Amino acid sequence: MRRTTIRKQTPTDLIERFGEWRLNSNFAELHKNDDTVVMFSTGVFKLLKTFISNPNKILSRDDLILLTQGRDAFPYERSIDNMISRLRRKIETDISKSICIKTVWDGCYKFINNDS
Repeated sequence: MRRTTIRKQTPTDLIERFGEWRLNSNFAELHKNDDTVVMFSTGVFKLLKTFISNPNKILSRDDLILLTQGRDAFPYERSIDNMISRLRRKIETDISKSICIKTVWDGCYKFINNDS
């Protein structure tokens, strides 16, 4: 069910910034500078939080699975690639020229955050 009311940020909201985006971690909402609001599934939100917590660091699929899903996750699943694709569609203006999430050789990813 979609939220129909616009909620104002409060001083207790945890806001993290990257590029033209502001992430409100308390409500799993991503706000663009033009006040566009993007909502996330739990998995994609955890993935974005993991990337924001590890800016400019190369992370393998296994690293991302461990950091987002814990040790109980199946170690070789490719679901992380699907979540990254969904995240890119939400935060990139042109997913063919990804600015924030770079694919690194051998199944790794790097979140570029020039604000950190």
